[in-house]
Amino acid sequence: MADAIFSAGPPLDRDQIIAALNAYWTGRMAIVWDRSDLFGQAWARGKLLTNEQADDLLDDLRRHHDPELGVTWTSIECALDEIEPLDIEKLDLTTTLMAYPGNFQVWWDGTQTGQIFDTDDDRNLFHALSFAARKAEQVKGAVQVCIVDAADNEYPLVYYEILDGKLLIKPASNKIQ
Repeated sequence: MADAIFSAGPPLDRDQIIAALNAYWTGRMAIVWDRSDLFGQAWARGKLLTNEQADDLLDDLRRHHDPELGVTWTSIECALDEIEPLDIEKLDLTTTLMAYPGNFQVWWDGTQTGQIFDTDDDRNLFHALSFAARKAEQVKGAVQVCIVDAADNEYPLVYYEILDGKLLIKPASNKIQ
């Protein structure tokens, strides 16, 4: 494909590159899977992935797929079953870049509407979790972070709470009592 682009000769402008790519792809096809495909399937299985985990999974799928079938939703689901769930309690929010194709909403006691962190924010999960930790310290109560899907369904992800002066972080399946 690179040869097709550079055969037009330098300097290349946008129109020349598009024409070279169109010529190259005439009579060819490629199926492309990306991180967002994996993130969506991971959510459906109750898991979150980091960008690094998604990249590793894509690489693994590429290296080990059945050449007669290709990569399928079933092979993605099976590969996700092999991945350890992301441990929210041990997540290093200062170094992990996480953007997910969905919105996150932070709720706390006494609020009718929470704070939303949407897909326009390239670190939406990082900002939602950081905000929740600060809010728990501020309100001295429980704070919940939810994933909100396109149909506005909310799925609890994690709870933050201050107990005995310490910030406790628990996955939604282990809500602090």
